[in-house]
Amino acid sequence: MADSRTTYQRGRILAALDGDSLTAQQLADRLHLTRDAINLHLRAMRNETPRLVHISGHVYNPEGGRPAPKYSPGDKEEATYIPTRQILQGRKNAVEHTLRRVVDLLQRTPMTAVELANALDLAPARARWYINHLRTATLKRVYIKRYVPNFGGYPAPVYAAGNKPDAIYTPKTRKEMYQEEMSDPERRQRALNRNKLRWIVKSTRKKPNGIFAALGI
Repeated sequence: MADSRTTYQRGRILAALDGDSLTAQQLADRLHLTRDAINLHLRAMRNETPRLVHISGHVYNPEGGRPAPKYSPGDKEEATYIPTRQILQGRKNAVEHTLRRVVDLLQRTPMTAVELANALDLAPARARWYINHLRTATLKRVYIKRYVPNFGGYPAPVYAAGNKPDAIYTPKTRKEMYQEEMSDPERRQRALNRNKLRWIVKSTRKKPNGIFAALGI
């Protein structure tokens, strides 16, 4: 049996759907809840007897994802998503439009996948999909220009528009990393402080405890 808070949230969902069909994301934005929480409530409301909500239609994703169901209140027959030639053609046109935008942006400024995702308002994984599609196409339109360290220290490829060979990432040797660290005054001071702390800890551990030393232990 649903508690009072669950009943309250489901009442808000039914009120939001009154006279309007909305997707789970639209409900989440309107009710200031997460989409996962909305989907959890909608799934339970659809399993009620009689159903509190039903799928009244679908909205295709212009970025090429799965169609998003639209929900309406009441226990009616649910709509079945049937891909049509018109919808598939519209999705293909949207993908082609985004691919052109990716190439146009990379022609102006080389970017990482995260920077490109922010510029296009896409998820990073989706931006990588477009990049890989352009890199593996018959006519290569995007290549790796260079590598830069990201927030985790791992190399992040920087992409640019063109049909050039990809840059090859070569890890730096310990000597090169040490020389680079010593050339930066701030990093050099941090390294010296770190080595000093290690020496203090190491020398302290080697000192015998006075009580146990007197006992010969």
